Formats: sequence, C-alpha cells, structure tokens
Amino acid sequence: MEQSIFDPKIEEAKPEDVEAMRAIVKDWWLELYPNEQAGITRGDISAIDWYNAEGIARRKKEIVENGDTIHVWVVKNEKGEVI
Repeated sequence: MEQSIFDPKIEEAKPEDVEAMRAIVKDWWLELYPNEQAGITRGDISAIDWYNAEGIARRKKEIVENGDTIHVWVVKNEKGEVI
C-alpha cells in the first residue's frame, strides 16, 4: 500500500500553538458569520483583535494550568504545523 504524503497527527495543544489556533478560528469566523440580515460584515469580524496579547497569554496559561482536566486538541501536518 502506498503511504500518503499527508500524514496528519492529532495531539494535545501546546502554548506555542495558540497563535495558529487563533488564525484558524478567525478564518472560520470570516467564512461562517458574516450575515447581511443581521448586519454582520467580514469587516466586523476582521476588526476583532484576534491576537490581543492578553488573550493569547491567558489561553496559553489555560493550556498549561488546566491540561489535566481540560484537553485542547489540534491537528498538525507532517511539518508539525497546526492545520
């Protein structure tokens, strides 16, 4: 059987994954939440401070401190990048 070039891995998130996780969430929000009837535009979603230093630090701390009780999973490609 031929092995796939794409070999994703599922693993627990690490603090250094938070920025990539935020980028993915932002991209999804841009695709899912604009709503003309509700008056929500792509510009509104883009205006959210997705990379606020305080929010990033808080999320990293949560991953470290709550890893025994709250598990956050990510999928990474063969290069170890969050996808």
